[in-house]
Amino acid sequence: MRETMIEGLSGPIRVVEAGSGDGIPVLFVHSFAGSAAQWSPQLQHASATRRVAALDLHGHGRSDASSGAPYDVGSFADDIAAAADGLGLKRFVLVGHSLGGAAAISYAADYPQRLAGLVLVATPGRLPDEQVRGVLGSLDKDYDGTMASIWKRLLTNATPATRRTVEGESERLPEKVARKIIGATFEFDPVPGLEAYGGPRLTISGPQEGPMQELHELVRGVDPETVEGTSHWIQLDDPDRFNEILDRFLERIDRVASRSTVGATTS
Repeated sequence: MRETMIEGLSGPIRVVEAGSGDGIPVLFVHSFAGSAAQWSPQLQHASATRRVAALDLHGHGRSDASSGAPYDVGSFADDIAAAADGLGLKRFVLVGHSLGGAAAISYAADYPQRLAGLVLVATPGRLPDEQVRGVLGSLDKDYDGTMASIWKRLLTNATPATRRTVEGESERLPEKVARKIIGATFEFDPVPGLEAYGGPRLTISGPQEGPMQELHELVRGVDPETVEGTSHWIQLDDPDRFNEILDRFLERIDRVASRSTVGATTS
């Protein structure tokens, strides 16, 4: 793995990358309170056929945040833009998990010409206002207890290895920052951005995610895949199944790119 720091609008962004080859490059974006480490199985697997990279969003992992940095979905999309530009990715597939999926949608809506495809992993739809008020109220009454309950629910069915990775990162975000991110995520509506991006779109989710997170039911033309028996971190709990799904999607993208290249050289 190669590691580099790229200057972003909200602070320096850490990026890890590996691989080379003819396949379309892939950029991975982690979830709330996570880091690029949550994509280790995918980086190792996909690097055999293509260039792959994963970033730490600002304020996460080894990416610092400047004083007064925003923590809304758009600012995390800016991190993706900085990483893609810094790596020189002219056209690539973007894979985002949960919060990273929301940021990926925001990026896709702003830079559709840069993306060859979009993969959303356990990425939530917008929750009803009543449910949002309930969660925020619980956080105000008992932040630590509410967060512990949320992490427990999200980690249901997690493997021991997944628990070690996630729990090792989940307590690093200060409460003030975590609250800002949670509030911004609740405010973000993924549907307009997902509708604005007309390229290949895939969702990968588990049955435990619930109907509010079935984006393929909210936006036409989004292909769904479901993986049984995992926690919220599908890519860590069942990397073989996840990689199989991702491989099929990438192979389809590669074929389209290959035909486009052949057509351009023969015209």
